[in-house]
Amino acid sequence: MYRADRMADNLPLLEPFTKQHTYCTYCPKMCRFSCPVSVAQSSETTTPWAKMTSAHHVNDGNLDMSESVAASWYGCTGCLRCRTHCTHRNEVAATLHAARAEAIQDGRAPTRAFAVLEEHERRERNASLAGSRLYASPATEAKADVIYFPGCTANVLRAGDAVAGWRATRALADAPVHVVADRCCGLPLLEAGDPERFRRAAAEVLSAISGATLVVFLDPGCLHAMEVESVRHGLTPTANRMIHLSELAARHIDRIKPLAKPTTARYHDPCRLGRGLGVYEAPRRVLAKILGNEVEEFNQSRHDSICSGGGGQLPRTDPQTAAAIAKDRLARHAWVGGGNIVTACPGSAKQLSENGNDPVMSFAALLEESCREDR
Repeated sequence: MYRADRMADNLPLLEPFTKQHTYCTYCPKMCRFSCPVSVAQSSETTTPWAKMTSAHHVNDGNLDMSESVAASWYGCTGCLRCRTHCTHRNEVAATLHAARAEAIQDGRAPTRAFAVLEEHERRERNASLAGSRLYASPATEAKADVIYFPGCTANVLRAGDAVAGWRATRALADAPVHVVADRCCGLPLLEAGDPERFRRAAAEVLSAISGATLVVFLDPGCLHAMEVESVRHGLTPTANRMIHLSELAARHIDRIKPLAKPTTARYHDPCRLGRGLGVYEAPRRVLAKILGNEVEEFNQSRHDSICSGGGGQLPRTDPQTAAAIAKDRLARHAWVGGGNIVTACPGSAKQLSENGNDPVMSFAALLEESCREDR
């Protein structure tokens, strides 16, 4: 599967991104502050400019694809913050996905990246087994116009969030809900450097949700993979409408009941939900109704929100840097007063809860509680 006998120049997987890595190479590093990885590492090597410049020079044959160069391409969470601060809105993350694929085929990717790919089938089986336990109920209709897609991370690592999202979807959907929890969207494969297997995995998911009137996603990464990355890789979504759980809740905000005791929480914008899909208002509107208070904000929020460190497979390829990014986000939270944090992303919730002491509240769990009929 992986070839070590390839030429270093004229990398075919990078060819579609020639404009992107060329623009970055000749840019005066104007977005260098925006990358959570380079900030956490205090490293010039992992600034967006440096990562794209090395890809550019490897592509044109002026730089060898060494293991250290390839490792720098994995120093990206896919948070898209550099794109936000780029005059050209350059697609750095997508370009680095292609560079990683070249590194995998060349045999020079980090050992942990190969491990992500080698362990993927086992991880997918574990997620499927967890899903069969979590949603074993007659209410999960075999054929339904509404599909709930929780995602592997929630099924395995945030099971309470996964089930809460399912119950909330059933309460709000006005239709039987079928759960698709036996397959992965393939995003870990894309991020680790195997676009072919990503395409196959994404195609299987698109087939499974084909014909549904509405597909509700719990994990913003899965939704972004189906709405954006799958299209970028030549696939065509077949569901009529794919939305995040927060968007479903915003549609039915009149049914949402406030908590018995008003509380406060600071909202962490998931990168793929906000910058990736442009969903900023829906979770805030819903949370304000549930909490009985306006949602508190980080100093860097919405389009400028700082990553939790949970994306891009960074917790698996570089857990130390991923933890440092989360701790930086938590330090900024403490600086503006601390207290509860709430997020609509299972991966972000995991990162923030594992690296600090402040309570991290789940959007799905709060929504499920607000929809309970016995309240």
